[in-house]
Amino acid sequence: MSTPTQSAADPLEQLQNKWYNALTTGLELDEQSFQIVEASEPIEATADLWATADGIPPESTTQVFTQSGYDSFYDLYRNRLLYSLKPDETDWTEYVTEDDVKSWKQYQQKHRHAYFKDPVTTFERWATLNLVGSTQTNAVEAFRQTMQTSPIMTALQSLRNPHYYENGDADSGTPKYSDTYDEIRSKLADGSSYSFTFDSEEQSGSTKDCWSSSGKDILGLIVDRHSEHHLSKTFSESRVQANASFDSVVTVPITAGGWYNAAALELALKHEESVWRTGDGYATWDELFGDDGAMQRLVTDLVVTAGVDVTITSDASYSAEQQSEIKDYEKKGLWPFYRTSSSDRVKTSTSFDAQGHMEVHFQSPSDVPLLLGVNVQSVESLFD
Repeated sequence: MSTPTQSAADPLEQLQNKWYNALTTGLELDEQSFQIVEASEPIEATADLWATADGIPPESTTQVFTQSGYDSFYDLYRNRLLYSLKPDETDWTEYVTEDDVKSWKQYQQKHRHAYFKDPVTTFERWATLNLVGSTQTNAVEAFRQTMQTSPIMTALQSLRNPHYYENGDADSGTPKYSDTYDEIRSKLADGSSYSFTFDSEEQSGSTKDCWSSSGKDILGLIVDRHSEHHLSKTFSESRVQANASFDSVVTVPITAGGWYNAAALELALKHEESVWRTGDGYATWDELFGDDGAMQRLVTDLVVTAGVDVTITSDASYSAEQQSEIKDYEKKGLWPFYRTSSSDRVKTSTSFDAQGHMEVHFQSPSDVPLLLGVNVQSVESLFD
C-alpha cells in the first residue's frame, strides 16, 4: 500500500475525508483498514453480502461499489491464479526421458482446459499414448501421488466441490462465503449503538495516518461522480454539519468458503517465477501481485449497521432551481448516504428554509441492515 500523504485540496474530497475521520472515530472503526462503501444499500439477501465480500477493493478510504465494476476475487483466483500455477511434477519425471517431459508439456498446453478440470486423467491419456510397460505404470502412479499432495491440485479439487456453491453447481453457482443474511441480522441484535456530531469547519480532513490517503472514489451531493458538478461544488464548499445516531453497528469477519485454498495463494504470492506457467493466456505474478496487481487487497470484514438516523445541514444558499434539482435526486439518497435500490424502507428527505439553507434527513429502521463499509487487508499481510 502507498505511503499516505496530506489531505487533498479538492473541496469534495476534503469533505469526504472529514466524514471518514468522523465516522471512524464516532463508530470506533479502525482507520488502518476501514473503507466506506457507497452506496449504503439495504442488505436484503445473502447474495448482497457475498457480492461485497468477493469484490477486490480499490486503494481508497471510500469505494463506490458496483458488482460489475470491480474484479471478483473468486474469478481471479479460479480463472487467473490457479489456472496459471503448476504443481510440483518432479517425482514422475525420474521414470522418463527428457523428450517425454517435453512431449507431456506440449500435450498439456494443447489440452490445458481438460488438464485444468482433471489433471490425472489428462496425464493418463498422454501416458497411454507415449509410454509403455513399467515406465507408464510408475510415471502415472508418481504423478497421481504428486497431485494428491500438491496444494495447487488440492485447490483445484476444492473448486469442483458442489457443496461450496450456493446452488450446488461448481461451474456456474455462486461461491459461498461465511455468514448469511439471517446470521448478520442475528448479530445486529447484539451490536453496539453510537451517536456523534460532525462539523466540517472543526473536523480534520487529514488522512496521513490512515491505511490509504486516497478518497477520490466518491460521489458528490447527488449520485454524480463529478466533483465539479455545480451542486457538489456548492455543497462541498459550504459548512456542513450532522447529527448522527446508529442503533446497532457490527463488524463481521467474512471469509471465503471451502472452494478457497490459502496455501495455494501463499505459494503463488511468495514465488514470483518457479510455480508460474509461462506462455500466452497465463497470468504472471506481477499482473496479480505487482504494483498495479489485480489481487493486492481483500475484504476481511463487513461493517453493517441498522437503525440509522442522520440529519445533515448545509450553510449554502440554494436557489429555487437548485432546490428542485436536489428534490429530483432525493429518492436516490444524498451525501453521504446514497442508494441505488428502490427500497422504500430507507428514506431520504430534504427541506429548505427561507434563505435556501438545506436540511437532509436520512433514516432507516432497526430491522433493515445497511452495509456501511468493509475492512481491507493487503494479501501480503495475510501471510506475514
